[in-house]
Order: sequence, then C-alpha cells, then structure tokens
Amino acid sequence: MLATLACLAATQAVGPFNLRGRFVDLAPEGVAWGSALPGVLSTVTIESGKVTGPAEFKLAANRWTGPCALKLANLSYANGTLTCSPSLTNGSGKDLTGVRFDIVSATETYEGKDKDGKPVMMTRSMAVAEDSPILFGEMPAGTDAGGFSIQATGLGWKPETRKIEVQVQTSGFTFQRQLFKDHTNCHVATDRKGRLLIGSGQVGTIYRANPDNGEIESVGTVPDYRVSFAVDPTTGNLAASWMGANKFKLLGPGGDEIAEIPQADGEPGRTGWAGDCAFDELGRLYLNFGTSLARFKGSTMTEVVPPPADITDWGIIRFAVEGKGTVYLANRSTVYRIGEDGKSKKVLFGPDWRPGRLHGVDAIWIDKATQTLYVGSDHESGYYARVDAFDLNGKYRFTLGRGNTKPNEAAERWDGQILAPVSGVVSPNGTLFVGVYDTYAGVMEYSPIRP
Repeated sequence: MLATLACLAATQAVGPFNLRGRFVDLAPEGVAWGSALPGVLSTVTIESGKVTGPAEFKLAANRWTGPCALKLANLSYANGTLTCSPSLTNGSGKDLTGVRFDIVSATETYEGKDKDGKPVMMTRSMAVAEDSPILFGEMPAGTDAGGFSIQATGLGWKPETRKIEVQVQTSGFTFQRQLFKDHTNCHVATDRKGRLLIGSGQVGTIYRANPDNGEIESVGTVPDYRVSFAVDPTTGNLAASWMGANKFKLLGPGGDEIAEIPQADGEPGRTGWAGDCAFDELGRLYLNFGTSLARFKGSTMTEVVPPPADITDWGIIRFAVEGKGTVYLANRSTVYRIGEDGKSKKVLFGPDWRPGRLHGVDAIWIDKATQTLYVGSDHESGYYARVDAFDLNGKYRFTLGRGNTKPNEAAERWDGQILAPVSGVVSPNGTLFVGVYDTYAGVMEYSPIRP
C-alpha cells in the first residue's frame, strides 16, 4: 500500500508536499503561528535546576492500534530555557496528518507560606514561550520524523522553586477511512444533533449519513445534483442550491418546502447564479448570488454584505459565517474577514504553497468549538490540494490532506490524500469530514489525535 512506504522524513526536500520542520523556517517572513489544537500531552520534569526526565514517551490516541514513540533528544535546561530535538515514530497503525509538536505550558511547584505563615508547597503557572512549533506534517503508518530543535523560555528557577513540570504536546489528525464513494463532490454539514449530512454531487438529495454503517437517509430534495446547503442552528431548517440553480430553496428539518428565493438580476445582492449559503448563530441566512453576498431573515433580504474594496478580479466566491455575523469571504487565493460593521480586512492570501499562505481556495468552513478556520485549496496551476487550518485571526495552525511527503503518481492516490476539497465540517466529537471532488472518495474522515 502506498501509505506504508518507509520513512521519507529527514532527507526529503522541503516543498509543497513536505511541510516538515520548524515553522519559522518554513513559513514566509512575518507569518505568525497560532496555538495548536488539543492533542496528547507529555510531561518533562525539572528538579534541582536540571532535567530529571523522562525523555521518551509512548503516545496513545483514540482509534490507534498501537503507540507512537516520542523521543526528546538533546534535552537540556539552563538559564530558564528548555531545549530539545523531538522525533516521532508512527506506530499507530494509521496514517497521520497535520502532525505538530509544541511546548505548551509549565507549572512551577514552589515553597510558599499559608495564611498563618507556615511553609507550604504551592503551584503556579509559568509564562512559557516556544520559539517555533515543529511541523511533522504527513506521517504515513510506520514512518518517523525528527531532527529539528525547539526551545522554550520563561522557565526561570527561583530560590523557592522545588520543581517545574513542562507540558509538551503532539497534535494532529488520524486518517480513518473513505466514505460514501457514490456521492463524490458532495457538500457536508451537521444537523442540530451533530449528525452528518451530505448534499450529493450525483443526485439532487440531502442525506443524513451514518459513517459507522454507511447507511444514508433522505432528508430533502432539490431539482438537480451538486447540492450545496446549510443548516439553521436555531430551527434545523435547510437552505440549498444546486448545479446551475437560479434560486435557493428553504426546507424544513423534514424536507418540506418552505419558500424559494430566486435571483433578481439588477437587484443588488441577488444578481447572478445561486452559489453557496450559510447561517449565523442567530439564524440569519446568507446567500451568494453571482459575486454578491446578502443577508436574509427568512426569505426576505435585509442587507447586502459590502464586498472588500480591493477585489478587482472576481472568481467563484466561497464563504463561512462565524458567530453573530462575521463573514470570512474567499476569492481566488485571498480570504477577507468582514465584520458585523461591514468593515473588511485581508487575513490570508496567496498563491503560495508555504505554510500560512493559500492557493486557489475551493472550500472554507469554521469549527466553532476550537475557533478554527479551515481553508481547502485546490490542485491547480502547479500547486497541490490540501486543507490548511488557522485561528480566526489568520494565524497558522496546521496543514493536512497531502497523504505523504512526496507527490503521488498521476494514476495513484496516497491514503488520506485530498485531491480537491469541496466542503468540510467538524462534528461535536472533533471528527473532521471533508467532502471531495474525486472518484477516490466522497467524504474523507479524520479523527483528532487525542487520548
């Protein structure tokens, strides 16, 4: 199997597939990193002003068949700084992606005094700061990665200090499986109960889909295939468009038709073909007609979302809505954040394959639980498809979906490789589902690396 090739790590040249190393050495100058998603924690202990261990850990995570081995070579402590060179061996039996190593926190145990002035052991958090995350990136089963150094400051030893416990974290995702291959090019979302919904790319149907047994159940229909839809978090109602549509349909949770919202050429906000749709947490509807975006209450348009002034070359709009109405609008290789006040700011741009940049945005979605912005880039113009994750200010978190550290042959696919992301959603338990345009799979499933 392609994804079980031997290690390609240290000798593989850094490039569009091999985003592996210190983030600050890989990213364009000035690109910032954000905090990692929750992962598997390991503790390094410092006592009497020196590291007392351990330096090797067996990591276990949900749905793994074996442990991964984390080793911290050259582990040392001096002048309030912890330094090491982490390496990871993937013994999970699975293909890992978006793997990242961080020094995330530290706790100091010190001798203080209680309210009566008697000596007592107490704890306090320390303001630890790492110099750069380590990106291990794509790790097929059986491979390893390492050879990069990391250090953290802010770990000063004081006269009252008795012990410092430093938390290091390994995070990322585990590729699990390909789902619903008969519905490639499908849109994905979750309903109000957290159940997976897919809008088929083959027929005009929205399905409730069970990843565990592969069963699907129709919850609504539209006139044609390639269904794009959204779920109202306040009512469970659906909004949907389809291939070549000149209108949107509003459906009840059971699929009954509530209303239609047709295009109205010449009317601001409703000129052009029907595109994508979304709801904010208040239940307000956002519809894309042509190159415009408008906000609706029910089927009544209330306002046009003002477009960023510097867009002169419009492509296909992709967008996501966060909270009470902050819009993340993608056009070609740029993402703008448009606030509720209508003011816009460019938060991401490209085209560039390096971490922190984008190329040819084809999908964008937000995970509310982790405040993560996901952007799916397409395979075009010499770039390779992938999914990048950022915090809501555009700070980089990780990249996933390449499947390996080198390009695939034209007729082959790496396990876990995303060739053309169409949409994505994160379920309440943290599982990431990515709808893809590829005969390889309809939906790709990735589970977070967590205990």
